[in-house]
Amino acid sequence: MEKINSYKELSGKIFKYLKKGIITNFFASQESVEEAIFQEILYVVENDNFLIICKDRGEFYITYFYFLEDEESFVSALKNLDKKCVIEVAYRTQDIKTKLFLNMLKSNDFSILTQRIRYKNDNEIIGNDFSVLLATEQDVEDIEEIFNDNFNKYSGCIPNTYEIKKAIDEERVICLSQDKILGFLIFSENDKSADIKHLAVRKECQGKGLAKLLIMEMLAKVLFKKIYVWTGKDNIPAQKVYESTGFVKDEEYESLVLFWDK
Repeated sequence: MEKINSYKELSGKIFKYLKKGIITNFFASQESVEEAIFQEILYVVENDNFLIICKDRGEFYITYFYFLEDEESFVSALKNLDKKCVIEVAYRTQDIKTKLFLNMLKSNDFSILTQRIRYKNDNEIIGNDFSVLLATEQDVEDIEEIFNDNFNKYSGCIPNTYEIKKAIDEERVICLSQDKILGFLIFSENDKSADIKHLAVRKECQGKGLAKLLIMEMLAKVLFKKIYVWTGKDNIPAQKVYESTGFVKDEEYESLVLFWDK
């Protein structure tokens, strides 16, 4: 396993795998790659037929890949990693090749952690009556507590403390507060669209419309941008909240999260 020290170094490795028929789950921006390099948590394993990219999360790796061929060697390389690995693959629902690839992993004892579906919102309606409350660094401890109470540590894509603080500094964390943080929404955006990355409400406060309130605040903040969010395929309460705020199911995409336990 080789540690990555620069974006240029990783780009050079990726380049040789950019061939017709490649299967990949790595679509990270340069900014997010450089952030991982800064934290010294990005590593690769490679041979002529595949590149495996690992983001170290302490107990496990979030695992990305570029795969050309040689399933046996690819699976062996994943299983020989020195930590558990979590692999999420988002794919078009009509993409038979990727579905067969995922079935191959499942047949090699990679278990399914969760399945997600994507919702989208064109966000063409202006306005709501709520003021936006942005999180501060003083809220980090509360946010981490809510994360740990609401998200699976493997499939929840939980950001570390550095990443939460960075999102707060960039004004991408919306909170509801009453002596303490009751719920939060973390998002990302570019010139054309935005993504809800995480949305959570304290368990004792759920069912009171707070998640909907957070979404409406976010919609007002990114007016006229198309918005996307992934949620659990079996998470009916979350789906109902998104649908109540104008989101519709994106039938074109699904995602599967797989897990290898050492």
